[in-house]
Amino acid sequence: MFYARLDRKEDAIRAAQRQTELGADDVRVGPIAEEFLAWVYTAVGDPEAAIEIFDRLLTIPYHWAITVEALRLDPRADPIRDDPRFQAMLEKHGQETGESG
Repeated sequence: MFYARLDRKEDAIRAAQRQTELGADDVRVGPIAEEFLAWVYTAVGDPEAAIEIFDRLLTIPYHWAITVEALRLDPRADPIRDDPRFQAMLEKHGQETGESG
């Protein structure tokens, strides 16, 4: 996220992708690393990549799993909050889990 805040998009993505690769075989760390990658994509202005990851993560159980409600409220989602794809994803998963919105 430091790279993202320094406007070093490629470095931010590369570092987060590397973290994801290192945790890929760990059922506890892997999804958390992927969630972090989604937040990096959100911060650097790649909503499509972020939404794709969040959409998949909302379908799998993991320790401290992201939820529809967390995505609705988390200020880190502000850059993609008004994206119709993000709203559709929240609606889809909110219906699946019974969350209202």
